Amino acid sequence: MLNGSEIRLRPVSHTYTEWMMSGYTALIDAHIDGTIHAGFNMEEMWPNDHDERGRPHFRELWAERADRKGFLLMGTALNMNRAHWAEAAYKEQWTKRLEQELRRYRNHPSVVMWTTNPNWLGHGLDQDPRYIGRKTEIPAAASRWRRQSVNIALSVIAFIKQLYPTRLVLNHAVSWVG
Repeated sequence: MLNGSEIRLRPVSHTYTEWMMSGYTALIDAHIDGTIHAGFNMEEMWPNDHDERGRPHFRELWAERADRKGFLLMGTALNMNRAHWAEAAYKEQWTKRLEQELRRYRNHPSVVMWTTNPNWLGHGLDQDPRYIGRKTEIPAAASRWRRQSVNIALSVIAFIKQLYPTRLVLNHAVSWVG
């Protein structure tokens, strides 16, 4: 429900659109208008690596334009590097940076959920209709690495929800986790 009305989300992902538009508002507006015209009412802002050199980010501008058009967004929460997650210094730095990043979006009504850590735990069986919608791991996909990664992903989701409990958290293509 949104403002007392049932809403059905029809999302699409803009994997690299954000930086290709180079912060040009006319292109962003045209993109949103075209997305709406195609029948979508929500777009996932792809959670690119914030630390990648030379990669500009225009997420606040996208949120501002979406706010004006009444278009919903899955706002990008800061990606994390699971290889460094066990390091206390990395986790502390990531936590501080995540709080700063999410604070930028808190007053944008278009951002109705957070998305983070894309394609972490995806498995070919995730697309099998017999497994879609499950609440547990697929036995054939279980491994020690996946169990460790699932625990990390669940802790990241819990932390984001602790910061902003009113917004959902999505991990794009991460199996049953989120």
